[in-house]
Amino acid sequence: MNTHYKFSSEVVKTQLQKNMPKIITIVILAGCLGIYLGVKGSGLDKSIFISAPLVFISIGIGMRRGLQKRSLILSSYELMIYDDVIIQRQMGSADRNIKRSEITMIVEYKNKGIKIKTNDNKRTIFIPLKLTGYQEVKETLQAWNQIKQG
Repeated sequence: MNTHYKFSSEVVKTQLQKNMPKIITIVILAGCLGIYLGVKGSGLDKSIFISAPLVFISIGIGMRRGLQKRSLILSSYELMIYDDVIIQRQMGSADRNIKRSEITMIVEYKNKGIKIKTNDNKRTIFIPLKLTGYQEVKETLQAWNQIKQG
């Protein structure tokens, strides 16, 4: 067996859109705070009309870069299952390899995904529910070990 799983582009897009209300709220709050602190310290003058847009633009650019990075990270998630090992690869973190014989427990968390555990708490793999082929991964893991509900 040699199978690879990734997130679909639709899932990545949906996950990013889900974060937009939070991001917009943060941009507005941070911008308002910046303007308030600027006005409070020196009183209202013409510089506020220059600094306010700059504050909002700077925060917006930072948030956009963060979204682009998050998109790259989500898109880079890859799960590979071989006959006796499962490997998780994702940009920004070291590959995680767990041999079939090292699995101590597999737990499925409702509406979240599956966590593969070993004797070492630092050596786990999480498989998100939204991963393309999730059901197939779950069936493969059930053949390896019982899946408990968490």
